[in-house]
Amino acid sequence: MLGSHIFSSEDIQKSFNCVAKHLQPGGLLIISCSNAYGNSLVELDNGIVHKKIATTELIENEHYALLNYLFYENEKLLAQETVKLKLISYQTCKMMLEKAGLVEKDINPGKYYTYLKN
Repeated sequence: MLGSHIFSSEDIQKSFNCVAKHLQPGGLLIISCSNAYGNSLVELDNGIVHKKIATTELIENEHYALLNYLFYENEKLLAQETVKLKLISYQTCKMMLEKAGLVEKDINPGKYYTYLKN
């Protein structure tokens, strides 16, 4: 799954088209992978605790990830932010990139995907 800050499929396609337009023939688009959707708890300096809670939602037949970032000091909530990402399946992403003129070149699951401009 690809997580996008852009919610409109049409706008995501436009963004892929723009990336392809700026690549020279033979140029590569490299998409690195991360496990942004997992929960975590990290103790930072000065007694601050950073907690991330990841959930998914189905809204009007579209999948979204909700990433909640919370910061605590002595169990008191200091700050909270929620980031919403539209989730795009691997097949949909591949199809959109191909439509933009980018073909899959190499995959290392969990690490990166590379796409070549024709």
